[in-house]
Amino acid sequence: MPGHNRPQRVGDVIRTELSTLLLREVRDPGVQDVTVTRVQMTKDLQHARVYYTEPAGSDARTARRALRRARPFLRRRLGRIGLRHVPELTFLYDEAMEQQDRVARLLDEVDAARLPDAPDEHADDA
Repeated sequence: MPGHNRPQRVGDVIRTELSTLLLREVRDPGVQDVTVTRVQMTKDLQHARVYYTEPAGSDARTARRALRRARPFLRRRLGRIGLRHVPELTFLYDEAMEQQDRVARLLDEVDAARLPDAPDEHADDA
C-alpha cells in the first residue's frame, strides 16, 4: 500500500522541527530542558501525539503547562514544513525512558547478585 509509511515520516519531520523550535525559539523556561522523543501521527495526519521527557528532578506540571501555553505558537511555526493541514498537537510524557532505566537497574542488580558465584564455576574447571 503506497504511503503507509507517510505518517511515520511526517512524525519524524515534526519531531525534528519541534525539537528545534523548543531549543531555539520558545522562550518559556518551563520547556527549557524538554526533549521530544517521538511523534505518532494519525493516518489522516490531522493529529500528532508528541511524546517528551525531561530531566530527573524537574517539575512535570511545569513542563506540561509550558507546552500547553506554547502549543499555538508551535502549530503556527509548524506551518512552514509544507503540510496541507498542520496537525493538532497533544503532548504526552514519555514513560518509556523511565521504564528502560528501571529494567537496566534490575538487570544490573541481577548481574551483581551473580558475581559472587562466578569464581566458583571457574574453579571447578581447573
